[in-house]
Amino acid sequence: SRRTIVLSEGEAVFEVAKDPDRPFIVTTQIGDVRAVGTEFGVSLMNASTAVVTVAHGKVAVSKHNDARIVTIDSASDVAELVEDQQIVLSDSGVQPVKQVDASRELQWATGYYEFRGETVREAIEQFNRRNRLKVVMADPAIGAIAMPFTTVKLDDPETFVLMLAARPDVQVAYENASVIRLLPE
Repeated sequence: SRRTIVLSEGEAVFEVAKDPDRPFIVTTQIGDVRAVGTEFGVSLMNASTAVVTVAHGKVAVSKHNDARIVTIDSASDVAELVEDQQIVLSDSGVQPVKQVDASRELQWATGYYEFRGETVREAIEQFNRRNRLKVVMADPAIGAIAMPFTTVKLDDPETFVLMLAARPDVQVAYENASVIRLLPE
């Protein structure tokens, strides 16, 4: 017997009660994550890329060789992750496991994100993955601007763009009900 969740889009954090007889499995179109007692997050960045981050405990990650869902077993594991480790799976392959600050990497689960010098391009990616209202750049140079150190609500792209509009080199234009465009001044 096992506990299985299918994640077809988006992202989720799971806190799993330890039960070795009933492994907890999150399956995506890219791969599977198996845990027996842990806290971890799975983010589907797009249809071909998944990011797995472990906050506590240990998980086994496997990658699908084709689009079929497979039964996860230790023979097919790509990696085992422990606390503060992350792996990126994509159609083109698997990146090496890396050490991360899991609490920072999984902070999106709180609804907020603390920017610490990321670029505007990276911030826009965070917002656009989570909102119907999309932020687009009229000029790629805007994307290279470093974000101020600030905490923002991830479901509020309008406040985010108003913060950027306070800069002398960025203008904001509401293109329609679903697009906000950032323009150079």
